[in-house]
Amino acid sequence: MTNMTKLKTAELRKAIDRLDSRLTGLIQKRIELAVKIGRLKKENGKPIEDRKREKQVLRNWESRAVKHGLDKRMVKKIARLLVGAAKTKEQS
Repeated sequence: MTNMTKLKTAELRKAIDRLDSRLTGLIQKRIELAVKIGRLKKENGKPIEDRKREKQVLRNWESRAVKHGLDKRMVKKIARLLVGAAKTKEQS
């Protein structure tokens, strides 16, 4: 690998690291919002789990995946992980 290639690779990796940091922050904010929703549900005697909403969230993610040329299955897996993490936090 040439020095120029090494520099470019390092630069691209730093860009990925910055994106990963932003993604982590966004995930944290998403979970915080889910916790607030969970509190509201508990205060109003509503169940934490809302299958209809979960299905809509997954459809939204799938639609965005198609729009951005991403693999729908991969994106749905990510969405399921996010929804699962949010439900776990809402229940705690």
